[in-house]
Amino acid sequence: MSTQVASTMNRPMTTIVLISSWVCRVVAAIILLQTLFFKFTAAPESVYIFTKLGTFIHSYLPFAPVSTMEASGRIGSGIMELIAALLLLTPRFVWAGAALAMAVTGGAIVSHLTFLGIEVQGDKGLLFILAITVFVTSAIALFLQRTQSTARGKGSDMMMRSLNHAVAEVLRQGCVFLDRVGDETYSRPLEDPAAGKPTSSLGAHYRHVLDHFLCLAEGIRTGQVNYDQRRRNPQVEGSVTCARLVTEGLIDELGVLSPRIIQRECVVTYSVGYGETDAEAVPSNLGREVMFCVGHAIHHYAILKLLCAGVGVKLPYEFGIAPSTLKHLQTQAAERG
Repeated sequence: MSTQVASTMNRPMTTIVLISSWVCRVVAAIILLQTLFFKFTAAPESVYIFTKLGTFIHSYLPFAPVSTMEASGRIGSGIMELIAALLLLTPRFVWAGAALAMAVTGGAIVSHLTFLGIEVQGDKGLLFILAITVFVTSAIALFLQRTQSTARGKGSDMMMRSLNHAVAEVLRQGCVFLDRVGDETYSRPLEDPAAGKPTSSLGAHYRHVLDHFLCLAEGIRTGQVNYDQRRRNPQVEGSVTCARLVTEGLIDELGVLSPRIIQRECVVTYSVGYGETDAEAVPSNLGREVMFCVGHAIHHYAILKLLCAGVGVKLPYEFGIAPSTLKHLQTQAAERG
């Protein structure tokens, strides 16, 4: 599948982006957190800065006391910086932490460029440099996070198109099979040479394929994909018309899956042992189950192709051959030719 190749090619860049993002976020968070001691303990430097801020605001809003503005500004900015630092270190909320950190330090930078000055109490511009550092590293972290989100979105879209095409194509191959058999051939039990008696029919094999897709469709609605609860509808394995209706319905339902559905987690139940123990449910996701059902169908198509050959029904060359096998055979033919 092309998305696997793209994922392999993009993995080194993803690692670089992830490391760069964490470096920027940690640097910004450390700077933000180390200022909290000075603000929450009313250190002289912090009191001086926010007294200047209170005085500046008081000149425009005379009703606002300088002392009140100093205390509320110092404590309030400290709380915002604490929240920003915690959000920056939480992968899910990097965007919020970066935006808040940029807002807080953006205000600090403007203050330095207006009423505070670049140098504060002989610090040689250290506070100004730290504010710029937090602003820049937060901006980089926000940019990288958006870049990664966009890349994941594109990857999801590629996977969605690939899986939708695979489901629709394998079910359309089922329609081709149905077009070439009549009800009598489709439903007639086939002779098993080894057992010397009739065994399952072409319809039973094809119904089995559809049952798995029907279980998947039910799982999309419920989050529970239970392959043990197959419908085993005798009409589907006895009537070409009924089987076609079910197939076309599945094409309509499963051929247009969204990235949100494909990425959704689910629980799968499938008996694989011959003992008496109950089947256990295992975690999976719907995209993986789509791939399973497509692969399962192709392998049963291979059996159907052999059975059809035995009753004089000719199917297309690619029917029942896995896409990877077709590509391999094409590569071999190109090398020989």
